[in-house]
Amino acid sequence: MLYRKYVKKNKIKFLLLFFPFIFLCAIIIIFMDQRDVTKEPEKLISLIPENADIFIGKIYHEAAKNGKKEWSLTADTGHYGKIKNQLVLKGLSVIFFSKDGSRISLRAEKGVLNTDSKDLKITSNVVVKAKDYTIFTERLRYNHNKRMITTKDPVKIKSDSVCFAASEMTATLDKKSLHLHGNVSGVFSDRMSLNSKLQALR
Repeated sequence: MLYRKYVKKNKIKFLLLFFPFIFLCAIIIIFMDQRDVTKEPEKLISLIPENADIFIGKIYHEAAKNGKKEWSLTADTGHYGKIKNQLVLKGLSVIFFSKDGSRISLRAEKGVLNTDSKDLKITSNVVVKAKDYTIFTERLRYNHNKRMITTKDPVKIKSDSVCFAASEMTATLDKKSLHLHGNVSGVFSDRMSLNSKLQALR
């Protein structure tokens, strides 16, 4: 009888000592799973019940082709709503990688990532920075398949030597071409002004 009580007492002590270790392991496993999911938001789709909302904090996502990274995205928060395969983002930053190794960075207050096509819709205080110029607009789209950035909102482009404004813009990342459309105007550093139907700025 005394032996049974002794064994039982030791078992309880063992469980009490071992419980924190189990609890810690469980937290680590949950953290690792959540980290993987936030790196690849599309993994969440299969976990979301129909007509349910789910909120995610601190997202990192990247898109690659043939083993080469094409762009990466970070965001403060993400929200999966009723529209399937669309992740609504806030406080986002995107880096686009060119074939020659150069980078183009983008930041904005809001955006939507289509987790199937990898297309992006970006809005609110959009700023795009390349090596030699900076683009300002309120809304733009990124077509992942064509590697193309477009906007039909007014746009301003500034560099050390010029400042352009236009009604619309199309930029092809792989070709490194930027086209301005509609009411294009510009000012050069030598104070010469330009007001014409300029179609392309390279």
